[in-house]
Amino acid sequence: MGKREEVILQSLLTEIRTLATYLKLNTEEAKKSHASTIKSVQSLLEDHLKLSDSFQNVVSAPSGKDKRLLFVRNLPESSSRNATDRSSADHEAVTKLVDLLGSIGNRPRLLKIILPFPELVACAMRNCRNLRTGAFKGVFIRPDMSVEEREEDKKLREELRARRANGEDVLLRSRKIVARSAAAAAAAGDLKGDSAADDVAADAAAGADDAMVPLKRKPSRPRKSEEPSTSAPKRRLSTTDGLVDPHEATTSSVQPAKRNVPNSPQ
Repeated sequence: MGKREEVILQSLLTEIRTLATYLKLNTEEAKKSHASTIKSVQSLLEDHLKLSDSFQNVVSAPSGKDKRLLFVRNLPESSSRNATDRSSADHEAVTKLVDLLGSIGNRPRLLKIILPFPELVACAMRNCRNLRTGAFKGVFIRPDMSVEEREEDKKLREELRARRANGEDVLLRSRKIVARSAAAAAAAGDLKGDSAADDVAADAAAGADDAMVPLKRKPSRPRKSEEPSTSAPKRRLSTTDGLVDPHEATTSSVQPAKRNVPNSPQ
């Protein structure tokens, strides 16, 4: 083998080694990429299964509207060919059915009253103690409460009955169980505060009445022979009562009397 052939063979061996190294590296990267791809596919499949289960749960669960539905079976239908008449007959039959389901029993039903303002509800709750005697004895009122609030109120009343059975002189005040003496002291403080509030309101009303003064024109400038009247005290005019416009209060005074000025000679 000549020298030229040895050089060619050595070059081929070098290229083969380089190619083998490249293939080895690419194979390892391909294996890693393949493993990563498999993991990604598995994760996607798991997510898809979870989403499918969640979708099935959402589809099978009743919506808020479905919970309000009521189905009636075997209700006789009208034989009329008019759709309006059939609808009216169905409505009348359902009304009779509902009236039958809501028939009066031995226990009085809950009555719902809708007042125009929340302040009226608070006023009614403050005065509900007036129902303890008279024709409406045993009638109770309460504000609108959620399910959790009703459960809490029920527990409080059960605790109140238990503590009273043990001899404690307690009562329920503002959704809290307090001793009757403390409640009486608090009630006395409330009455005192209401009296003070009434006094403040009376003063405010008196001030409002005092402000309701009609607008009077200012007297014209007195002549030299006349003396201004000092019998009536000066009174400040309020412009906050709506009777006088603030701009008019300063500009609507009567103009001074015109003096007769002789015409100048031509």
